[in-house]
Amino acid sequence: MRCTRNKYHTFVQPDSALVVPDASRILFSISQALTVGHHVHFGTNPGLLLHGSKQFIPFVKDEQSGMYLLPLYPPLNRHNGTYPLQVGAEAEQILPAIPIYTPPAEVTHNTLGHVSNRRTKQLDVGLHKPSGPDITCPICITAKRRRASRPLPSDVAQRAQHPWQDVYVDLSGKMRVQGIGNVYYFIPFVCSYSGARIVEFVERKNHFIHAYRRFVARINGTHPRKLRTDKGGEFMSTELKHLLELHFVHHQVCAVDEHYSIGPAENAVGRLRETAITLLLQANLPPKFWPCAIQHSAFLSNYTSRSRANPKLTVYELLFQKKADMSKVPPFGAYCSIFRARKERKGSLDLPSTPGIFIGVGIHQKTLGFMVTDPTLSSIYVTRHHLAFDPQIFPLRLKPTAPPLFKNYHKLTNNQTTSPSTSTPQPRQPYLDEEAGSDFDAEAEASPEAPPPSERKRKQPDSASDSSDSDSEVITLATRSLRPRIPQPTPPPKAPKAPLRYHTDQAYRKERDSLIGQQVIKYFAGYGTYKGYVREYGIKTDNYLVVYDDGDTETIKYDDLLSLLPTRPEFKEAQANFVALSASLEQAMNTASATSHYASSASADPNAPENWREMRKHADAAKWQESCDEEMQNLRQLGCWTVVSIQDVPRGTPIMGSRWTYRAKTDENGNLTRRRARFVCQGFSQVKDVSYWESFSPVVSFTTIRLLIALTAMPHWHVMHYDVSVAFITAKIDPTHPPIYCRPAEGYESRAEYVYLLHRYLYGMKDSPRGYNLHFNKVCTDYGLTRCVSDECVYIKVESNDKRNSTAPAPSLSAVSASSTQIPPEHRIHDDCYYSVRILIVSTYVDDNLLFTNSRSFAELFSVHCNKYLKMNLEGDLKWYLSVQYTRCATTGAVTANQEQYINKLLQQHGMATCNPVSVPFPAKCDDILAQLAQPISNPDPALVKQFQTLVGGLLYLQVHTCPEISFVVSILSRHMTRAGELHIQLAKKVLRYLQSRKHLPIRWCAQACRSPHVPGEIYGWSDASFADVKASDGSNRASSIGWIFMCNNGPVSWRSTKTPLIALNVAESEIIALSSASQEAVFLRKLCTELGFLQPHPTIIYEDCESAVALSRENRFKKRSKHIDVRWSFVVEKQRHGDLRVVSVSRTIMLADILCSPRAAASFLPFRNTILGLPPAEHAPAQLRVAPAAVSDHPAPAAAAGVAPRASMAAHSGSLPATELPLSAPRA
Repeated sequence: MRCTRNKYHTFVQPDSALVVPDASRILFSISQALTVGHHVHFGTNPGLLLHGSKQFIPFVKDEQSGMYLLPLYPPLNRHNGTYPLQVGAEAEQILPAIPIYTPPAEVTHNTLGHVSNRRTKQLDVGLHKPSGPDITCPICITAKRRRASRPLPSDVAQRAQHPWQDVYVDLSGKMRVQGIGNVYYFIPFVCSYSGARIVEFVERKNHFIHAYRRFVARINGTHPRKLRTDKGGEFMSTELKHLLELHFVHHQVCAVDEHYSIGPAENAVGRLRETAITLLLQANLPPKFWPCAIQHSAFLSNYTSRSRANPKLTVYELLFQKKADMSKVPPFGAYCSIFRARKERKGSLDLPSTPGIFIGVGIHQKTLGFMVTDPTLSSIYVTRHHLAFDPQIFPLRLKPTAPPLFKNYHKLTNNQTTSPSTSTPQPRQPYLDEEAGSDFDAEAEASPEAPPPSERKRKQPDSASDSSDSDSEVITLATRSLRPRIPQPTPPPKAPKAPLRYHTDQAYRKERDSLIGQQVIKYFAGYGTYKGYVREYGIKTDNYLVVYDDGDTETIKYDDLLSLLPTRPEFKEAQANFVALSASLEQAMNTASATSHYASSASADPNAPENWREMRKHADAAKWQESCDEEMQNLRQLGCWTVVSIQDVPRGTPIMGSRWTYRAKTDENGNLTRRRARFVCQGFSQVKDVSYWESFSPVVSFTTIRLLIALTAMPHWHVMHYDVSVAFITAKIDPTHPPIYCRPAEGYESRAEYVYLLHRYLYGMKDSPRGYNLHFNKVCTDYGLTRCVSDECVYIKVESNDKRNSTAPAPSLSAVSASSTQIPPEHRIHDDCYYSVRILIVSTYVDDNLLFTNSRSFAELFSVHCNKYLKMNLEGDLKWYLSVQYTRCATTGAVTANQEQYINKLLQQHGMATCNPVSVPFPAKCDDILAQLAQPISNPDPALVKQFQTLVGGLLYLQVHTCPEISFVVSILSRHMTRAGELHIQLAKKVLRYLQSRKHLPIRWCAQACRSPHVPGEIYGWSDASFADVKASDGSNRASSIGWIFMCNNGPVSWRSTKTPLIALNVAESEIIALSSASQEAVFLRKLCTELGFLQPHPTIIYEDCESAVALSRENRFKKRSKHIDVRWSFVVEKQRHGDLRVVSVSRTIMLADILCSPRAAASFLPFRNTILGLPPAEHAPAQLRVAPAAVSDHPAPAAAAGVAPRASMAAHSGSLPATELPLSAPRA
């Protein structure tokens, strides 16, 4: 009986029912009655049939509630707790008329062993058939749980929309056979967007992070946004976690037993395995070549598989938007040959190629290309282009033996078999012909001639058989009956092939035949030009056989042959490309010698050895060996490496190559002074994010060098040149980085047994410049130097030199320049410093350092500090730096910079050492010449292009350093570097003739030469533009030429001449564009001067000769008409509002920047040039500089004391020109 508290009570007497008195409703539980064995009947005579007796208790139906009531008698006593039942008639009297109540659906479900609801409704076994809703059974849910069905593939729109953003990864292995490269595992990386596959190999699972870094390097160093893997230990390492977090990669791991989440990677493993086994079986290769087969499988998959983003395209077509060409890829295991260079052959009769077996497309020893192994399977060669093959020949199929894994297959399919009685190969019995043979039945297979299966034994190997045969069964016709193939119906005859075009098209045939016998000229880069003749034509392949004069032959397609025939128009263009490439290489090789140090040059001895082997055969081998020993002794003393056994290096760790370089040092007369041998690493073998991370190393800019020289062009200032010996080696490798190994030096430790574990950077490493830069930065900061923000290769330190004030003040010009600010000797802390503060400024250009100071002892102390960590050699006062010769006046501090020796060498190089000089670099009728220069040249002469590129390269180096006046013409010439003609050469030689006339003129900086309103250390500039003077051949480009120049201490520090990046609509707009470019440079120069202590308290003046541009730069007067330059205009306006700049209007007749954007006659060009160079006034120079009236003020010109403008004069300067007439140049010192 069930009560409302969900408790059950059983019957204690067969003739009574238990009732709970405290229940809110006294209800009789039918289910409990059925459980104990009673029967409940409904129908015409409802009632309860008691278990174990034939008594029947009828129910009384309540008409109001519609419920059946069970009649009970009051209890006889309270302690009994039961109610007697009103027993009715005997059960036999009413049972035939009462329908028996069927058990509920739960009972039927339990009785039938928890069959499904659907099956329960179908069965008819005498139990109740449920008709209502399906029941839920917790037992079935628990005991019958199965793996959920795989979800449907994701929608294409929900996947990554760019290649390699979402990557699936899995690891397969461990293979039983160690593969080529000592690997046991392969890792496919699958792109979610395209389905492309990249495979990496590792020896151990925990080397996955190295494979991941190599994968990132192969996709141009970009990490994926999401990486999907399983929960393998190789994917859950802490090191990998930190690497992925560092590059913001989301690592998504699939749940347990739900590997379909990385289904593309799992599928790639299976597909690559299947294809690799197929390829190995096809080629009959040993299992150790499985990495090559896996790589080739991935290559073929990318070319043939449907892409995930667009199933109508293959992966290759999706990524490269073109059809794949597999015609040059041989079958796996096919015969092929690799071309050998002439120097690799033993003689003129030696084969021009090396035969081998094609083993796939992939990467071997960091080289990507066609992989070929020699017939002995001991060496692997990789080539990109020099490959020929025969797709019908598979060399390893002809061998009598096969790898153990594939032996049974080859013995069943090749033309020979082995007799069971002897190991000597016997002729194989031919299979039954399809027409004469018939199928064998069971009786034929059980014939007495064939031994029963129990008597078939494994053949024992003997001395005559191959040792590899011992682990495979020998299956022959004598030991096992072979069922012949079922005869197939004869296929229908193929349709005849269409006739070749050569036989049907007469014009086609005439064109092909006309090429036979013609001369061929082909240029081979590095070897020269070779001539030959066309001998034969292949009708089917459309190829020609070319025989060269030296006996070599080559097969060339028709389309490629046209570019080799001198009579064809394609010949000149093709030859120009080859020669231009060779010219570029030669120019790059000659650049170092063209820009070398002329006072004590170091040039390569043509007889110096190229490598270790040549050194051992050299006539001076003993002296070169001494240089090698000296180099090794120095490196070992510095502790650059630790020699470790190669067995201790973890497998798969990249090891850099190494080599020796040799150079002979000579003096200015060409006499040998020293033989230098240097042990270097082959940094090209380093992999980004694996063996190095950053390689950028800043150097000081040429503008900064000139600005520092100009600011220190004052009395009692010194500029000293320091050189750091073996700079890169002084920097130590961060010990927290992964270990870096390299091959030992040739001639010392054995390369087969040992490697170097590097502790310091060596020359040749990609990150050695950066390592040295970080090391030098630490050395400078440890000494107390402050690194500048504007140029991070400049450092400064300021100390007080006044005993009365130990606090170091800001290094203003009044404290370091004016003679009135010099303090008496008794108040000086350092006797060699004449001012109240002493300053040390350091600039570094790789390992060449310049020290600017007003106290030599300051520089010497810094040198002593640096020599604790570096080998810094004092070269003395600055004389030569980056091919520029410097001189300093001890009295005035004036500095000059000259490149006369460089100009002489440039003139001599181009045969113009004795040419007639000219006064201007511009040609006569310049506008007409410039229009002719813009005309296109269809087929430029390669020799002229080479000569022009070499010449313009030399002019560019001059223009950057000491010849700002040639910037305009050099800018024009540099626009035609790849298509030059005779006119371009003539104009470039005109510049050389001009250099012949001015090669003795230097740039001069002198603080005492400054004239009012400009004072020492103040920066001011000139900006100009030439409207719409740049004309293209088709008239499509009408850009404007712009130029600007900035001066400091009466000499130039920064200049530029170029064309506008956008089209200006009028003169004012072109001037605004020039002002914007000049303003950006002015802001940089002001910030750098401020950091160095040379404060700029007043706005930097930029002189402009266009009144409209000056007005537009102050306020927007033409807003609607000048919207396309509003950003540039806003920048100039903002800087003027903040007080950083001031644009001042001047007359065009005194605009110095005009020679940087337009040609000038000699009468005006020469005075402008001399003023820009800071030279004394010439006789033909104008005597005065007239300023526009809008910029005139009434301030009187400040007085100068001892030739130096005192700082007080700057305080009275209001930013405008103080006088109507100003001299162009100061008087001679």
